[in-house]
Amino acid sequence: MKMRIALLIVMLVVLIIPVGLFGLISSEAGSHWLLRTAFYVLPAHVSVATMEGRLLDRIAFTDFHYQTATETIDVDDLAFAWQPYGLLSGTLKIADVVINGLNVRVIDTKEPQEKSNFDLTAELKLPVQIIVENFLLTDMQFQKGD
Repeated sequence: MKMRIALLIVMLVVLIIPVGLFGLISSEAGSHWLLRTAFYVLPAHVSVATMEGRLLDRIAFTDFHYQTATETIDVDDLAFAWQPYGLLSGTLKIADVVINGLNVRVIDTKEPQEKSNFDLTAELKLPVQIIVENFLLTDMQFQKGD
């Protein structure tokens, strides 16, 4: 009897997590809360003026700002649309990525940087195939240095 109760509790917990996550990404309020929480735990300052949409299909930001000690990224408008159900067949299908008013500033630091073990020439093997149907980038600026 105790074994059945323990098994039932484990099954409920295993089912509650995906159902709760699906509930978050399928509602606009849940998507906004999840993104704001993710922005808060990032090791950088991230802010967004407005968010519209939901993570389940399409989300749009205005006045997106990302800042670390050495770089700043500002985006006037950012829209992202994807088809998450393709992940079940091993395909990440991104329908649209629209970026307007991208401004990237990188500041040179006087401190020596740590040696990285990351090899940019190594082959990247992903568990899914990535398809980007439409990508539009307008009004981009890149600044390096002070």
